[in-house]
Amino acid sequence: MQKVFFLMPGQGAQYVEMGKDICEKYPEVERIYDTANRVLGEDIKRMCFEADIDELTRTENTQIAVFLNSVAMYKALSNRYNLEPVGFAGHSLGEFSALVCAESLDLESAIRLVRKRGQFMQETSEQFPSKMVALRNISVQEIENHCRMISEKGSHVAIANYNSPNQVVITGYKNAVDEVVEKLTKLGADEIVVNVKTPFHTELMQSSADQFMKEIENVEIKHPKYEVIANLTGEPYLKSDDISDMLVKQIISPVKWIQTMEYVKSLNVDLVIDIGPKDIVKKLAKQNGIKTPTFAASVNDDMKTLTQKFLSPKTVVSFLSKALGLVVSLKNYNDNIEEYNEGVVKPYKRIEEMKRTFQNQSYELSEMEVNEVLSLLNTIFETKKTPLHEREKRIQDLMKVAPSPQENKDLITQ
Repeated sequence: MQKVFFLMPGQGAQYVEMGKDICEKYPEVERIYDTANRVLGEDIKRMCFEADIDELTRTENTQIAVFLNSVAMYKALSNRYNLEPVGFAGHSLGEFSALVCAESLDLESAIRLVRKRGQFMQETSEQFPSKMVALRNISVQEIENHCRMISEKGSHVAIANYNSPNQVVITGYKNAVDEVVEKLTKLGADEIVVNVKTPFHTELMQSSADQFMKEIENVEIKHPKYEVIANLTGEPYLKSDDISDMLVKQIISPVKWIQTMEYVKSLNVDLVIDIGPKDIVKKLAKQNGIKTPTFAASVNDDMKTLTQKFLSPKTVVSFLSKALGLVVSLKNYNDNIEEYNEGVVKPYKRIEEMKRTFQNQSYELSEMEVNEVLSLLNTIFETKKTPLHEREKRIQDLMKVAPSPQENKDLITQ
């Protein structure tokens, strides 16, 4: 099973109709969008799939759309392929997608928070003229020094994203940003104007942070099941109690993506996968020197390579084979032969029978049949007197390869 680190993009990765293709192909993905409609009481699905670029790029819309797309893509991918998540990192807004996929934040709470976050930031952006620019071919220290000098004159400008050693994004009051850019381009810097007019991740977003703090303070956030890297520090969250506070501070603090990528480099993973629209964070991973095979789930050629060379599909036969292997490997603590024949041999033969059936049939394992396998295994556990902690671990490992509906289809869009 492949060990995978997942990256989630933030605002700027959006495009018209994103997510529509996978929503049409996979029922569980459509349920994610339906949940957003129900929770928010508005037609978010329509906005994501039918809005023009002007409507979609409004911060209040972009954030919920990109968030839902990332969660949906991860759901579809993890349901269909054998992979082992090692950790998640989300760029800015993407941190919410990461926390949901790491089972730290429940989907409904995250939907509410992301929608509010986007609305608060949209309101702030309308209060004064601002600008965002990416700078390349200039040292980080030079950028920091010039931002500080201009801000000391009274018009704030600061670094919003430390994206890579050769890409730093600045933002602030438009006149201040223009002044910094003018000075740095004379020193050889290249500029790329970002299509965002909100001073993200600077002190100018303080009012958004204050409002967001009131929204998140009563939300339950669990310790992530897998590592999640915080934008604020570039390191994994250590305590669940820190997450709410750091998500608030993230709004007014720069994204430490360089440090995040350095941490990913230190991990022993087989794959890095960009989960979300476009391939922006895949490119940033490459720019930060990630040598691990890195792919973007939304790019057809990448998905073809992933599914042909790296990821094995979850199938009915592999699930039943693993269940049979589980039975054989379990230590037996029961010396009663009659009980063993009734409670182990018979259930084992039933699973074998199911495997033979599915090897010669094209239909898929239903939820009822999965439950039957689990019931048979429970009988075997009871008969072999397997310790409770071992039962739980074995079932968790088995369910990682449990086939989902339509598992014979892949994520490649036509």
